[in-house]
Amino acid sequence: MSGTILIDANSFSKGNLRQDIEEKLFSGELRAITSLDTKFDKELSKAASQFYSNLRRANLFATVCNRSLKNKTRQLKKNPSLKSNDPHVVAVAITSAVNVLVSTDVKLAKDFKNCRKLDQQTPCRSNCHLGNNKSRKVIRKTTRQSDVRKFLCIASCKTTHCPCMDPSSGGRTC
Repeated sequence: MSGTILIDANSFSKGNLRQDIEEKLFSGELRAITSLDTKFDKELSKAASQFYSNLRRANLFATVCNRSLKNKTRQLKKNPSLKSNDPHVVAVAITSAVNVLVSTDVKLAKDFKNCRKLDQQTPCRSNCHLGNNKSRKVIRKTTRQSDVRKFLCIASCKTTHCPCMDPSSGGRTC
């Protein structure tokens, strides 16, 4: 079984993604999360269109529910505790319960580590049981190789069973 990670668009762009992560994605040992036809999905596609297309063609994305993601994003935009300008990325983290983020954005990393609290402050809590905030790991370009290996070994997301997911979409759910 492959691990699943969340990659911020800035880290996804050409030349910014760590080589070891890119290799694990293309080997199938790792999947990246997206949600079709959402702001997050468009950011990834725009950041590295060829890389994105290759991953999509190889079915190396895990897909989260669009409707759940959009609802959670809308709720997070109203939350004054959110530090970053990426409520849609935090919404992906919450709706998928992913535990590893690849990002260079310090504020987004803080929000990611604080997902459980942010989710509890929204009117509609995620169906996923979010683990302890300390169990979330952030990989940066400067993260030691030994730590990256450890983090990728524990990379996961929760299986989501949303009735609005279209199983014929080609993307696998978490």
